Amino acid sequence: MDPLQILERYFSTFIGQDDPKAFFVGLTDYLDYGDAVPEFDVITSQISLMPKGLMDKYATQQEVALKKIRALHKEISSYVSDESIENATIKNALKEYGDFEEKRAFSSSPLPYTLYDELHDVLEVLYGLPEHKDFASKYVELSPTNNTIVRQYLPIQELDDFLETKKELERGSEDALWGAQMRLYELRDVVRKGRETHKQIVERHKKREAGATFDLLNFSVIMGEWSKIEEDRAERDPVFFNPKKVRPKAQRFHMYVVAHFAEAQKALAGPGKISTALSFDADKSRLYVHGHEVAIRKFSDQYHALRIIFEKPEDVPQEWFFSEIAERVDEKKPGDKRYYNAVYQIREKLAKEGFPEFFITTKQSAKINSKYLS
Repeated sequence: MDPLQILERYFSTFIGQDDPKAFFVGLTDYLDYGDAVPEFDVITSQISLMPKGLMDKYATQQEVALKKIRALHKEISSYVSDESIENATIKNALKEYGDFEEKRAFSSSPLPYTLYDELHDVLEVLYGLPEHKDFASKYVELSPTNNTIVRQYLPIQELDDFLETKKELERGSEDALWGAQMRLYELRDVVRKGRETHKQIVERHKKREAGATFDLLNFSVIMGEWSKIEEDRAERDPVFFNPKKVRPKAQRFHMYVVAHFAEAQKALAGPGKISTALSFDADKSRLYVHGHEVAIRKFSDQYHALRIIFEKPEDVPQEWFFSEIAERVDEKKPGDKRYYNAVYQIREKLAKEGFPEFFITTKQSAKINSKYLS
C-alpha cells in the first residue's frame, strides 16, 4: 500500500474521536508512522524551518535588549552603592536581579523582561525619594501633556522591540502551521515517553541542576493530565489533551502533508533533492541543523558529545553509547550519566529551536533521528 494511503488510514482512526485517550494514542501512532516515511520527514523539516527568520530575529533582539539592560543596571546599581542607599525594596530588587542573572532563580518570562522588571522597581522607589529624584529623572518618561505624571519608568526601545517579536512568535505558535506541528509533537512526546522524561527531570531536580525545579513544575502539570487520561480518569475539559482544541491543528497539518507529498517525492527522487545539511563546527562550537545555527557552550559536556559524534561523517548516523562517548572524551574519566544528560539537554534545546526529536534515546545510547540525516 502507498505510504500516503497508510498515513490517511492512521489519520482517519483518530481524527473523529472525542475520547482523549483514543484521540491522542491515535495521533501518536500517526506521527510515529509518519516519521518513518522519507517524504513526511522532508515536509516536517520544511515546516520546522518556517519560523527560522523570526526565531533568529528574536535571539538577536534578546541579546541587544540584555546588553542595554545590563548597562542600565550597572549605572543604577553603582549609584545606589555610591550613595549608600539603604532601602529594603531597592535592596531586594537588586538581589533578585542578581539571582535571575546568575540563574539562581527562574521566571516564566524571558530574561530581558525579568531583569527589566527588577530595575523598574528600583527606579520607581528612587524617583519617589526627593534626594534621588534628579538622578532617577534621567530614566523616566513623563506624560507629554502633564509633566507631573510619569508615563513610564525606564523606557527601553530595545526591550519593546524584543517583546513585540515575542508576541509575534506566540501568535505563530498558536496560529501558524509550524506552531501546529510543534504542538502535535509536544503532545506526542508526552504520550510516548512522558514518564521517562519526568524521571529525567526528577533526577536533575535531585541534583539541584539549574532550572530543574521550574521544569519539574511545568512538566508535572501536563504529565499529570495525561496520566489521568491513561487511567480513564480524564477531566471533563482537559487543558492540553483536548481533542476539540487539537483537532483543527491536526487537520491543518495533515492537509499540508497531503498537499505537498508529491512535491516531496519529486525532491527525494530528482537531482534537486532538498538539502538538510547537518554538521558540527568544533572550532566555533556551533551545531548546524537544516541551515539553522545553534550555539553550544565550548568544552561543555554537550560540546564534547557532539564533537565525538561528528568526528567522522560516516559514523554520524550510528547508535552512540554514552559509555563510548565518555571513553573517547577521556578514558580516565568514565561518565555515562554525564553524556546521557548532555544529549538530553541538546535534545531539549533543539526542540525549542523547532527541531523536535533530534535524538532518539535509550538509557544507554542515542541516535540522531533519520529525519535530520536525509
